[in-house]
Amino acid sequence: MTRQKQILILAAIALAHWAATRAVGSLILHQTAQHVFEPQLPAVARLLVAAAKVLYFPVVSLSLFPRAWFPGGWIAVPILVNSLVWALTLWAGVILFRRACRRRRK
Repeated sequence: MTRQKQILILAAIALAHWAATRAVGSLILHQTAQHVFEPQLPAVARLLVAAAKVLYFPVVSLSLFPRAWFPGGWIAVPILVNSLVWALTLWAGVILFRRACRRRRK
């Protein structure tokens, strides 16, 4: 596999993670706005919050950056860094899995 193809795959994984993170954040905002006066959020909203905690791990969830550091749309920067960490981790996992499978065949 060429280096350019590897970079494109990593970028696609990071972009998909970034889009999922942004979508879940928007859905959480919508769900909480609808149920703001209820004592407990519905199951869908609680599931979305759990998904957000997983997607935000490790970079964003470690400190939950103050909004003063990233005003407006600049919060996308740490989310993008987080997505790149996820992409690199998944890519490394795939490579290690393939190597382990090759060693078992021998």
